[in-house]
Amino acid sequence: LDKNSIQENLKKGATIGRLSATDDDAKEKHTFRLVSTTGEGEPNDNALSSISGTNLRTNAVLDFDTTPVLTAIVEVTDRSKLTFTQALTIKVTDGNDAPTGVTLSSLTIAENQPKGTEVGILTAIDPDPGDTHTYSLVGGSDKKLFAVEDNRLVTKAILDFELKAKLDLVIRVTDKGNSSVNVPFTIAVTDVNDAPTDITLDNDTIAENEPGGSTIGKLSREDPDVATGPTIDPATIGTKLWEVVLNKNGASDHGSIALSPGPDGNI
Repeated sequence: LDKNSIQENLKKGATIGRLSATDDDAKEKHTFRLVSTTGEGEPNDNALSSISGTNLRTNAVLDFDTTPVLTAIVEVTDRSKLTFTQALTIKVTDGNDAPTGVTLSSLTIAENQPKGTEVGILTAIDPDPGDTHTYSLVGGSDKKLFAVEDNRLVTKAILDFELKAKLDLVIRVTDKGNSSVNVPFTIAVTDVNDAPTDITLDNDTIAENEPGGSTIGKLSREDPDVATGPTIDPATIGTKLWEVVLNKNGASDHGSIALSPGPDGNI
């Protein structure tokens, strides 16, 4: 065999080398084939190779990590049907293996965090130990909300659980040999308490001379976390919320009305 090594990851059918025979008969013609043994019962990797004419070829994509040395047992036959069998050893050399995936240390983030908040750390999955990698955002419906800084996934916006709780993106990891793989991720935005944004009263007038305890109106609130509706702290029932000062014709003497909520939210 004129060559005794081949790089891993070449496509099936790649030529390992050219076979030739040593024969005392000048100008003898020879044929070659793979056989299971030389007669000594040694193991072989014939399933990973094939012979086409005088060329020994690969019969699969070779992997240095699983088969660093390939043994092929070849029988040569001359025109008189005389044969000779020999085990040939081929070294499989290490080549670049593409990364197979990437992990993210956290797949959740609380809403309302400032821009630039770290979601998690990216780590490549690669058959080649010691390989170096770069990461980039290449897709996903929510790609614009995130950025990659070195091996960190960070936010580019303030996320809102009520607006969208599941965010999709695709991250590409590329090794030093420029081989890459794209991996989809779903980031879960977790809910936190949002402060109420407004309080409304459905009626802002009441006739004079109404008896004490008369209802003025119904309180309600605007709150991103729940449907609009009042929540009354039992500790505030009967306590004064507002005071209306009554001036009569600009006179200095005046009285006051104290407004307090009841258990149902009515004033």
